[in-house]
Amino acid sequence: MSRVYAIIAAAGQSLRMGIPNKNKVFITLSGKSVLELTLRSFVESGCFDGIAIVTQKKDRGLAKNTAALFPEMPFYFADGGDTRQDSVLNAIHVLPKDAEIIAVQDAARCFTDKDLIIRCIESAEEYGSGVACRMSTDTVKLVEGNEIRKTLDRSHIALAQTPQVFSAELLKKAHEQAKLDGFIGTDDAQLVERLGVKPILVESSKENFKLTYRSDIKKGENMIGQKNAFRIGNGIDIHAFAEGRKLILGGVEVESEKGLLGHSDADVLIHAIMDALLGAAGLPDIGQQFPDKDERYRGISSMILLGHTMEKLTDAGFAPSNIDATLILQAPKIAGYIPQMKENIENICHCPVNIKATTPEWLGYIGRGEGAEAHAVCMIEEI
Repeated sequence: MSRVYAIIAAAGQSLRMGIPNKNKVFITLSGKSVLELTLRSFVESGCFDGIAIVTQKKDRGLAKNTAALFPEMPFYFADGGDTRQDSVLNAIHVLPKDAEIIAVQDAARCFTDKDLIIRCIESAEEYGSGVACRMSTDTVKLVEGNEIRKTLDRSHIALAQTPQVFSAELLKKAHEQAKLDGFIGTDDAQLVERLGVKPILVESSKENFKLTYRSDIKKGENMIGQKNAFRIGNGIDIHAFAEGRKLILGGVEVESEKGLLGHSDADVLIHAIMDALLGAAGLPDIGQQFPDKDERYRGISSMILLGHTMEKLTDAGFAPSNIDATLILQAPKIAGYIPQMKENIENICHCPVNIKATTPEWLGYIGRGEGAEAHAVCMIEEI
């Protein structure tokens, strides 16, 4: 039997998942991290003499803790590079010299079954390669810009997945040649193709999907029969108008003769959203998190504070699902500023944001132009 090793690529930044400062491979599904689920399939396949896990340095400890759940398997660890391709090459270099077959797997593809792993390895042993691919079931169009130029024969279209398994010599040569040429590919098979080799397809299925977007977490939960907990939060904030202040709402400077008074930039909208998020997570409110007696927060942008709030939310194990907010002020009119406000908040919170504005029809302190008020409601989910 060949000496077979695996490389588990777990060094991504999870930007499309929208969970700040958290690697998605450590999200839990049914009480197990994504990385653990992936490792379990590979260990239980009974095919491997060792597994290399490649992570960013900050995640090395978590990766080692996960690997410790499988004491029967030798593990090796490599540092993540600037690209996935660099990361895989780093992992190749830490594997034992006796490696004959290497399987490369995305850690976020945690529903890869043992049968697929075995079939890919058998293909690599016989032909030198075995690449998991799902045949397209959709009609495929060739486009340029927004124009459809041609309908392609979908019987010739396959969607590449992992594992991608190759002889160790071939995989190493492909990566080293790409590095020498300064070429960055989208997967390992593409690097092998550049050598004039035609990798062998091993048919997979849509169940072998990769966790990429927030919606994929729900899809994964449904596959293993688990639902994450949801919570709802409510936030309200009020600030008085004052001369000599800029009016900042939703991170946007609004043209106005007066601004709102506060220790920070007094962004009443962002403050209401922050309190809603903190409240949903059961965390102390903004007055305790960012006290107005702390000089660090004097004049600070509330968008920065919203970023800090998201970090606290992530540390508590939550992510926002959506935010709905209402601004109440008599003047100025802000309808034209709302699209930029939404964009600002969505870029930090990574969820749909809705903002509405209304006036009190000249009633009360807001109607008299003495202040502004904001209300926010959010839903957050356990991650």
